Amino acid sequence: MLQRNALAEEIWLRDNKIAPYYGQTDIKDPALSQFKPIYSSSEIEQAVDYGQSAMDAITRNAFTEQHNLSMSGGNLKTTYFASANYFNQRGVIIGSDYKRYNGRLNLDHNISNQIKVGANVLVSGSTANNTLTGGSNENGGIITAAIYWAPILPLQAADGSYPISPYYPNIPNPLSYSTLTNTTGNNRILSSAYGQWEVVAGLTAKAQFSYDWSTSRTSAYLPTTFLFGSQVNGEASIDETRAYQKTMIYSLNYNRDIAPRHHLNAVVAYDYESGGGDYLSAANQNFISDIVKYYNLAMGQADKPSVGSSKQAELVSSSVVARAIYTYKGNITVQASIRRDGFSTFAEGKKWGYFPGVSAGWVISNENFFKSIAAVNYLKFRAGYGETGNPLTLGSAFNLYGSAQSPYFGDGQVNTGISLTQAANPNLSWETRAGINAGIDFGVWGNRITGSFDYYSTTNRNLLKYVAYPVGFIINGVYINDGKTRSTGYELSLESKNLVSKNNELSWSTTLNFSHYLNYWLERADMDLKTLPKYEIATGKNAPYKPVYGYQSSGIFKGTFGTAPAWMPGMLPGGLIIVDKAGYDEKGNLTGPDGSISAADHILLGNADPKYSFGLGNKFTFKGFDLNIFLSGMVQHNWSPLNGARVLETQMNAHGWNAMVGAAEPWSSQHTESNIPTTLVDGSYAQYQNSAGYWWINSSYLRCKSLMLGYSLPAKLLSGQKVFSNIRVSIDAQNLFTITDYPGLDPELNAGNYYPLVKSYVFAVNCTF
Repeated sequence: MLQRNALAEEIWLRDNKIAPYYGQTDIKDPALSQFKPIYSSSEIEQAVDYGQSAMDAITRNAFTEQHNLSMSGGNLKTTYFASANYFNQRGVIIGSDYKRYNGRLNLDHNISNQIKVGANVLVSGSTANNTLTGGSNENGGIITAAIYWAPILPLQAADGSYPISPYYPNIPNPLSYSTLTNTTGNNRILSSAYGQWEVVAGLTAKAQFSYDWSTSRTSAYLPTTFLFGSQVNGEASIDETRAYQKTMIYSLNYNRDIAPRHHLNAVVAYDYESGGGDYLSAANQNFISDIVKYYNLAMGQADKPSVGSSKQAELVSSSVVARAIYTYKGNITVQASIRRDGFSTFAEGKKWGYFPGVSAGWVISNENFFKSIAAVNYLKFRAGYGETGNPLTLGSAFNLYGSAQSPYFGDGQVNTGISLTQAANPNLSWETRAGINAGIDFGVWGNRITGSFDYYSTTNRNLLKYVAYPVGFIINGVYINDGKTRSTGYELSLESKNLVSKNNELSWSTTLNFSHYLNYWLERADMDLKTLPKYEIATGKNAPYKPVYGYQSSGIFKGTFGTAPAWMPGMLPGGLIIVDKAGYDEKGNLTGPDGSISAADHILLGNADPKYSFGLGNKFTFKGFDLNIFLSGMVQHNWSPLNGARVLETQMNAHGWNAMVGAAEPWSSQHTESNIPTTLVDGSYAQYQNSAGYWWINSSYLRCKSLMLGYSLPAKLLSGQKVFSNIRVSIDAQNLFTITDYPGLDPELNAGNYYPLVKSYVFAVNCTF
């Protein structure tokens, strides 16, 4: 209430052009209508404390339970493995939970010494109660509604109803999301079988078949206790999807010593896959009672109930693969492969692609001349080049048509017609990923320190991309092959045995991994270049694949009325000063500074990809106890959530929205030395200030992903019984803490209202029979 009053007063000063910051009008001018606060002092004093914030009201303590049971056995001819799993998770946000059941059975049988057959079956089912997250404003879901909810309003009235905020009546009450019903049920059966025949010594033929069938059904109901449901007197919907995938693989494998110290492993395989599915939906509104929900859609009384259906075209892929691995003396390996892949969604004559690969490895530490280097126990050099193809699974190279309804033709009645929605591209072909890598594996000082280092450079050419046509064009867009990108990087992994006692009762080991990569454009398609802004760098290492462009700022303008920078005349005090970097000439090309702020002043602020990723693990053991600690983190930048979620004229004043608490008071006529931008919105420059580098902040973090303490019962304690061969108990604290300067919910997520990462404690008992 105090913040909203202060904001309203600052708006009054600006609107009345009060000196010295907003104009030349004397605040004591008798002609002025005096400022009247939104809330009086008595209203502030009598404000009700409802005991919890909206965010507290929509969250709860959650739990996860999981039970696994497996058994295996058999004889010389037949073996089996069976397992069952139950998983139950209650979400930290009200209205969210998930249950899953699955069972697996594997059977293998030796018909003879040369022929073996087997079959596997996996059956699973799950049920999820969903809550709505993501999006923005009234469509932002439960977290957005909680963030925006004014804390001076009750979340639930005395009669049990859920009041709507009078300041922003378009957004639902956050607690009313608990009255929604949104349930998704999934069922899946995955079955496979194989037959294997050793034709001659070293040569094996194998045939594999699998069929994957799944269904998904989402049933939802918006009751009259929920804003959007009350607007239509209840809304029910059912969406059902069915999908299948068939796979056949035939292979020949030759694995044999072809001479002393010479070994060959060669494989030839053929793979065929096909899959598809269909979709059906129905919805209705205006129900007699909320009790009906989605159980009887016919009871709805909407003027035109919604019905929809579709069938996915069958996707077919086929591959022929040949691979050979030659090993000399067990420590020099050369591998070569070639694969021919085909996919049905590409254009005629472009459906097939060829993707070769070659690699080599040398364990130099096994050579006699290396034996004298006692400190190095293991050293291997590796290098390789390979290509893989990326199929187009979500689109196609062909014309696509859709139905549309229009009342503007014929006799004025609504008519259904067919229209072209996607243009064909007869040249659309495979996206190819070609990579070069080199690395070493090593172990030193009695293998007390082991690790690996890899460097890679990967080039993606003929990138698959959907290009949308301009708004208003009849056709929505087309798929194209769009240029070439390159990703270079390195990965380092280390493991050290810091402490090992003679009797192995006490030990301490450490693992470290560290990686960096840069993904950038090498070439762009002509269609891309024609629409690329002039300020954006097209290619090279300064053209990252996920660029972040904005404006350079040089501090806060703290001057009085009439003293604004010459290139930002009339700017409000307390606003970010944007640097004039460039302008446009009459042909739309960039020039030097032009004395004004425009889109030409964009600069590259950074890369949306993290710069470095790392993880650090430590494991301690003492007798039957073990302690594992794993930390992970990233060095990165992200947009600050404070830009849109702080006290702001367009949000708190206009809609009464709540706001994030900042580290300090923003600039105002009462805080003229603040370095935090004003809460007022400058109509002339806000579009530039909101994308200023000031808001592109360090979001690096270090997170404790897991801290697990376990204990294995000693063998002596179990020796008196014949049921259990081993029992281990453990407790695992996950996401225990995060060290970061990022002010949002989670530095791993973009600024927004996504489902939060949760801190959890897992207690487990592992028994072996």
